[in-house]
Amino acid sequence: MDKIKKLLVALDSSYMDRTLIPYAKFLEEKLPVEKIYFVNIIQNLNVPDEILKNYPDLIDNAIKEREDVINDLIHKYYGNAKHADIEIIIKTDQTTKFIMNFAHENDVDLIMMGRKLTLPTSSITIPRLARRANTNLLIIPEGAKPANGNFLVPIDFSIHSKLALQYAFDIANTYKNSTITCQNVYNVPTGYHFTGKSKGEFAKIMKTNAKKNFQVFFKDIEKGKGNVDFEVIYDLDDHDDLTLHIKNLVDKVKPDWVIIGAKGLTTTAALFLGSFAEKLIHILIDVPLFIARPKGGNEGLIAFLKEL
Repeated sequence: MDKIKKLLVALDSSYMDRTLIPYAKFLEEKLPVEKIYFVNIIQNLNVPDEILKNYPDLIDNAIKEREDVINDLIHKYYGNAKHADIEIIIKTDQTTKFIMNFAHENDVDLIMMGRKLTLPTSSITIPRLARRANTNLLIIPEGAKPANGNFLVPIDFSIHSKLALQYAFDIANTYKNSTITCQNVYNVPTGYHFTGKSKGEFAKIMKTNAKKNFQVFFKDIEKGKGNVDFEVIYDLDDHDDLTLHIKNLVDKVKPDWVIIGAKGLTTTAALFLGSFAEKLIHILIDVPLFIARPKGGNEGLIAFLKEL
């Protein structure tokens, strides 16, 4: 698992920045963050050449003005960094394309972006960036406060959910008191009645099998647990909708973060995120969502840029 040392914070000059900047401070205090890029893209600055001839400093002045605004916000809501180097990046470009390029070229470990609930939407499109990002992504809802140390990690015993749980342990162990709730949603396969068992009886068999799978899954990463208060919940999928069970548990335990594993980048330029993660992005709108993915490979980035 890669440590989070380089953080990119996508600002959009809206009130959302007042949520993201303090959250960046929180991450710097909890994680081994060494570099923070506050990135802001100026929209609607396509100035005709004839205008630029008369006002050659127009774009430079706009960038400088925006940089001053971001500087003031950082001074007010962040203060001084403890150990990270802070850099402000102001550009006139296509927002998502620039973030993708910049994160790849600078080997960023985590992209943090905001989700607006009442504020006007911005040019930063969460599903599109989540689908193509080649690094971890943290989606912070408008007005969210820094985490208190309670995490929910849905697991399916895959390498992707193992990565998510490793990140959860890594973050949770920075607290004196923290909890991680793992959730596995299992189902009863079609055709169970041919076994002569009732649905309830076969559900017990599937739950027992899930518990055995967890022991194998957990063996390699158990040493990272530390002193974290840890619980595994097994839910029978009786709604034929995995995400609904996760949403119900989120409403019940009210975690500070939900951490999920997403598919890594492959040579197939489609469904890098997966339908499960994509549904969660649309459903879990009021809780921070950390999408963990293995670093390496840029096929998704290349495909994305070609689309543009």
